Parts: sequence; C-alpha cells; structure tokens
Amino acid sequence: MPDSGMKQLILFLGVLIGWPLSTLSAQPKSGNYLCTPCEALCDTITFAHQGLCPHCNMPLLSLDSIGRAYQAVYPPEVLKADFSLLRTALEAAHPALYWHRSKVAIDNKFKALGH
Repeated sequence: MPDSGMKQLILFLGVLIGWPLSTLSAQPKSGNYLCTPCEALCDTITFAHQGLCPHCNMPLLSLDSIGRAYQAVYPPEVLKADFSLLRTALEAAHPALYWHRSKVAIDNKFKALGH
C-alpha cells in the first residue's frame, strides 16, 4: 500500500497529465491529427491527414497515439524521475518561485511528496 506522500505524488501527476487530455476531448473532432504543441494557435486545430502542420511546420500527432500515451501505466521509478526533472526545471526557470512561499516551505512540500 503506497504511503500518503506517494498518493499525493500520484494525484499530482494524474492532474498534471490528465488536464491536457481533458482539453483534447473538449475540442471539436474534425480530424484525427493534432499539431505538436508549439504555443501557437495551431495547437488547438485538428487535421485530417498525417504530415506537417501547415502553420508551424511541426509534425502532426495521431489522436490515437496521444490517447494511448495518456493511458500508459508507468513504474514508480519513472514517475519519480519525471517529478525530479519537473522540480529541477521549476527551480531553474521559474522567475519568482519563492515569491509567495519560502524555499524551506516549498522544499518541505517536495519532501512530503516523497521526493
């Protein structure tokens, strides 16, 4: 039985991963392919054929393959490595990470999640 820190980690990652999937399912289904996320408006457009996005030239991804990736079951070690990468990226790139909470408070939250 996982401890509460592991449960919180799984819940956090589930929300982090599940949110993009919920926005995908809310889109009109006019095609079977979606642009690779590039922060442009074409991220929300679906296309009928495989290939490159005509707007940003990024590869188009099959909605079926995206759905399978979200349904995959990953071992705890992989999730912990991803969580560690997320923390490292957050600490390196966030312009005001400690604006509302101290470094000690945030470190304690990460510790509570079992990291």
